[in-house]
Amino acid sequence: MNLAIDIGNTFTKVGLFDGDELLEVKNQLDFLSLKSYLRRKKPQFAIICDVSNGKEIIFNEIAGESNLIFLNPKTRIPIINKYQTPETLGMDRLAAVVGTRVIFPDSANLSIDLGTCITYDFINRKGEYLGGRISPGMQLRWKAMHNYTAKLPMVERPQQGEMEVGVDTISSLRSGVVSGIVHEIEGTIREFQEKFGQINVILCGGDAKFFESIVKPAIFVNHNLILLGLNKILRENVN
Repeated sequence: MNLAIDIGNTFTKVGLFDGDELLEVKNQLDFLSLKSYLRRKKPQFAIICDVSNGKEIIFNEIAGESNLIFLNPKTRIPIINKYQTPETLGMDRLAAVVGTRVIFPDSANLSIDLGTCITYDFINRKGEYLGGRISPGMQLRWKAMHNYTAKLPMVERPQQGEMEVGVDTISSLRSGVVSGIVHEIEGTIREFQEKFGQINVILCGGDAKFFESIVKPAIFVNHNLILLGLNKILRENVN
C-alpha cells in the first residue's frame, strides 16, 4: 500500500492507495495523528506534498515510519513541466494537474483548486503543463476587506452555494465575493476553451462543493484530485 499526504495551508489530508485504487481518505490530521496513522497502516511508500513551510519538522516526525518521498521540483513526474520557475511552483498545483491526467488521460485539462487561494492549472493533450493563475480564495477576500477597511465586518461563508443581491452590508459582502469568484471561474474557463479548444475542467479544494452548483459551464468535481496526482507521482518514482 502507498500513502499520499497533502499538507495545505489550512488542512492535512491523506489518501491510502492499493496500486491506483484509493482505499480511504482521512482529513484534518495533525502531526501526531498522521504519525499514528502511518504506524497503523504501515504503507510501503509514502509521498508528501507540503505548502505549509513545515517541511523539516514534518519530515523528521514521520521519516522513520515509511519509505518517504518529499515532492519537490526535482522529483520525477509523469508529465512535462514547462513552468518557467519550477522552484517557485506550489507542489500542490503540480500534483493537481497530474491528478487530472489520472482521470482524463491524453486530454487537455484545467484543474481549479478552490482553497485558501484559487489556483488554475492547465495541461495540454501532449502532457505539457503550461502553468495557470493564482487569485485569492473566498475567505481570503472577506478577510482582506475586513482587515484593510475601518468598518466592513468579517463574513462567514454561507451554508449553500448561491449568488444573491446584497440588501445589507453582510449580504453585499457575500454577494460581491461569491459572484466575483463565479465570474472569474467562468471567464477563465471560456478563455482556455477559446485558446485550446475542448478541455476538461476539474474542481477540487475545500470550497469546490460550494461552487459546483453555481458555476455554469460543464465541470467535474473531484475532492481527491491532489491525492490522485500524488499517488501517480509516487508510483512513477518507485516502480
